[in-house]
Amino acid sequence: FSPGCTTMSTCFEPLLVVPVFGALLTLGITWLLSPAVLAAVANELEWDESTLSEVQSNDVQPLLSIIIPAYDEEKRIPAMLHDAHDFLNSPTGRATLKKLQLCSKRVYPQDAEGVQWIVVNDGSKDDTSGVVKSTFRALNSKDQWYLVSLKENSGKGAAVKTGMNRAAGLFRLMADADGATEFGPGLHRMVEELGSLLPTNGD
Repeated sequence: FSPGCTTMSTCFEPLLVVPVFGALLTLGITWLLSPAVLAAVANELEWDESTLSEVQSNDVQPLLSIIIPAYDEEKRIPAMLHDAHDFLNSPTGRATLKKLQLCSKRVYPQDAEGVQWIVVNDGSKDDTSGVVKSTFRALNSKDQWYLVSLKENSGKGAAVKTGMNRAAGLFRLMADADGATEFGPGLHRMVEELGSLLPTNGD
């Protein structure tokens, strides 16, 4: 023991203060910067919104909202949007949406139809917004399209929650802007699984 130490605990106590304090400080900073915390304050974020498509006059709720968080994705998001849009307009994609609509009627009496696209630009430093707009024009899409631009980069969790809060679809799906997951096969499998889980009209 060092001079002045009367017990083991009093000798070790000063040695533990700094490491414990440092660990708590690290955990606190990590918690504050975590996606869950950033998502929790999404309602406090500031953003601008652009309606890319023509405003539709009917009041029918969209069947599916697709939320795409994007940060500096000008190079990758065009391919993802083209692939996803092409799938939804293919025979397999239309059949998938039809089955999703049948699923909705088994649990929800109100009509829902069509697709709503919401791209959330998470404070990108590149031309993600401009590329999304030009891609929309090239697609000649008949769906609803919105571009939500956060004024500051706030993290993927906050961008997703902002898009989910803005969405109006009966079903809401998050898709990565970089195409990391195959959109078409993934949506098809999800709808097939949903159809097997929901009760039939006779249940």
